[in-house]
Amino acid sequence: MLRSHWKILLVVGVITFVPLFVNLGTYPLQIWDEARNATNSYEMYKDHDYLVPKFQGYSELWNTKPPLLLWLQSTSMHLFGVSEFSVRLPSALSGLLIYLLIAIGLGRLGFGNMATLIAILLLVISPGFTGFHCLRTGDYEALLVLFLLIQIFTFYFYVNTEGEAHRRFYLHILLIAVILGVLTKGVNSLLFLPALAVMWFLKKMWLKETLWLFIIKVVFTISLCLSYYIVRESFDPGYIHWVKQNELGGRFLEVIDNNAQPWDFYLKLFPKQLGNWVYLILPSVILGFTLGTSKQRQWVFYLVSNSVFFLVVISIAQTKTIWYNVPLIPLFAIVTAIGIEVTVRRLLRLVPRATERLEQLTWAVLICVSFGWSYVRVVRETITMTEEVKNHEEYYVVTNFLRDQLDNSNKHNWVFIDTEYSAHNWWYIERLNDSGHHIESFNKTELLESGMTVLLYEGKVEQYVKENYHYEELVTKTPMKLINILALKPRNDTHI
Repeated sequence: MLRSHWKILLVVGVITFVPLFVNLGTYPLQIWDEARNATNSYEMYKDHDYLVPKFQGYSELWNTKPPLLLWLQSTSMHLFGVSEFSVRLPSALSGLLIYLLIAIGLGRLGFGNMATLIAILLLVISPGFTGFHCLRTGDYEALLVLFLLIQIFTFYFYVNTEGEAHRRFYLHILLIAVILGVLTKGVNSLLFLPALAVMWFLKKMWLKETLWLFIIKVVFTISLCLSYYIVRESFDPGYIHWVKQNELGGRFLEVIDNNAQPWDFYLKLFPKQLGNWVYLILPSVILGFTLGTSKQRQWVFYLVSNSVFFLVVISIAQTKTIWYNVPLIPLFAIVTAIGIEVTVRRLLRLVPRATERLEQLTWAVLICVSFGWSYVRVVRETITMTEEVKNHEEYYVVTNFLRDQLDNSNKHNWVFIDTEYSAHNWWYIERLNDSGHHIESFNKTELLESGMTVLLYEGKVEQYVKENYHYEELVTKTPMKLINILALKPRNDTHI
């Protein structure tokens, strides 16, 4: 299979290299999951405790997900050094594997190279997939999507393959993907399984399986999925309680971290994540059903039914975020690519004496006209970093300032004060302290004293300092200030 499709695999590798890997470590860590994961993996890198992730030296019970991504990030740090690149490399590599999996899977299903190329290009130009919180940041989504997509492909091959040896092979790969998915993001990796289980019964697969052996394999898979939780609970009592709060019903039944959204949140979000091609999805589904072969229609129905089930589940959930629907984007891209391919091929058949050269020319023009400008824009923005700088310049002023100090040979003795969550700053502070600096983090202004050199950026903190202290400004980069507190003003002792 790989040998017969090496050309399209090479093309996929070439067109996705720049969007995935160029400037991967250039911009600073993002505030939420990426910074939290980076801190967890950095502390794992330092203390070699691969069972209980830590955050600022304490057991991590806010992020209760299993640690496969953290293991990969920690390994990346050991191989390439501690950096943003090392934090993001597992996600970028997962992205490459996702693209190659789509190429191999569609080739195995008998679709032409054009369907593969269109699906890949649709994903590359989708800001909600190739951009932040997926393939180019150290978040869970890239690795999760990889294992979910493996589940989708291998289950389809499993139920539609007649040879027992091949069917057993696909089943084993499916079960391994389930285990690795659980080790990546827990219960989130199981959201396709209820729909797949229904298809298993509809296909009467129990008639093709040695039932007792199949049950043993499923039970063994469940045992491996649960093993991390059980072992960690024995070393970190209370862990399973927080897993129940965060994963097993907590986010589904309750709103967590103020992520309350209406039921149609994801339907309104898709145009922002995908761009204009979102409006091609429904027509492509219809065209795939009407113009495709029976096997093509079966595959389209399979993808659509799984997508609808997944979308309904995450839409019912009380907690909604802009990345919970990311696993659907590759399925939409594949369905859209199939609809486009079957339509173009049907139209080419209507052309009298259509030659292979005419077909190749038609596809070349179609690809260039449809994707040329969008792909060039993605490549240009990846190389120049214009979007990242524009979108994050002010918000990450402090982060960039701290990051620059990593290359400063002068060792600082500062106080960093923030009263809000800023894990993206804490990661750099921890690295600075490990490299010989002394930067202490405060979250209460009453801890400030004369003689301290203070790094601040919150308006309310700056106002408090102005009202209560004489100080001199050492560095000013709005909204950040590095100041030296000279003396306490003879005023009241109000604090925040």
